[in-house]
Amino acid sequence: MDDIVFRDYVTADFEALAVLWRDSVRVMGVDEIDWPGMEFFREKLAEILEGGEVTVADQDGRILGFLNLKPDEGVLDQLFLDPRVLRSGLGTAFFARACARMPEGFTLYKPSANQRARAFYLRMGMVETHEAAHHVWGHPITFYAWQPAAT
Repeated sequence: MDDIVFRDYVTADFEALAVLWRDSVRVMGVDEIDWPGMEFFREKLAEILEGGEVTVADQDGRILGFLNLKPDEGVLDQLFLDPRVLRSGLGTAFFARACARMPEGFTLYKPSANQRARAFYLRMGMVETHEAAHHVWGHPITFYAWQPAAT
């Protein structure tokens, strides 16, 4: 992880982020969704870029992951990693950035079927708050909250 640079998103990252996002959702364990093609991910990425703070993890020009935060809303909106770097510590580094940027706490939601993400967020100190159906796809999602430890 020493040679990974965390930096702000730049326009030249767009296609790499869209591909990374598509590849990442395909290993989440949400098998009931027939994920659409690249145009869907490009459109959704364009939407999130308008309303958040996007940080990318760059290793010699290769994008390994991205984090989208909405600090004004207290939301960790997106955290996706290249499937080839799962369990490398990169997710933990991104999570630490979210905690530093939103020290009063934040929320997020993830597909309930994504057991890897579920275990990760619980290890990071988040608590499950409730479940619901995804507003677009209908699959079960779990909501989480993180609050700093009381001192």
